Amino acid sequence: MGLDIAAYSRCRFLEIMSRDQYEKRYDNLSGPESDRHVYVYQNDPEFTSRLAPLVVAEYPDVAVYHVDGAIMSFRAGGYAGYNIWRDNLCQMANDVSTNAVWGTRDDPDTRALPFYELIDFSDCEGTIGSLAAKELLGDFVKYADEAKAHDDARGFLEKYQRWHEACYLAADDGMIRFF
Repeated sequence: MGLDIAAYSRCRFLEIMSRDQYEKRYDNLSGPESDRHVYVYQNDPEFTSRLAPLVVAEYPDVAVYHVDGAIMSFRAGGYAGYNIWRDNLCQMANDVSTNAVWGTRDDPDTRALPFYELIDFSDCEGTIGSLAAKELLGDFVKYADEAKAHDDARGFLEKYQRWHEACYLAADDGMIRFF
């Protein structure tokens, strides 16, 4: 088990429906349309702000989107590996651990830290909308040289570049889905 990521650009809201309705209507599609329908729901109220500006349904309903733009996906790693990578990202940009960020999440200064939208987010499921993706994209651009210097044998830079690409796509009226 681990964390998989999919990023989409130019997502267009279609409708809200039950998960069962979604599965009946969209899970059996084939051809080019098979990957063009995605759904979003609010899974953790703590991270609601990351969803903006997406229309979101409350579980068990889902908000259905059509992807008019590009799609990319990648494996972020096993849960432990992803958390190590995320902690390295936090250390690189902020000189503190992810635990320090999580312990002060209500502090406005903490919320202003680079990569905050990713550091203080679920490591197993959820969605990041285009507004948070734009914030993250700016951070990925700003810290690109430091990431190159911070690379290690575990492939920090390769994952950094994949996340950068995901944020680039999602910043274009899209989203990043964790599953």
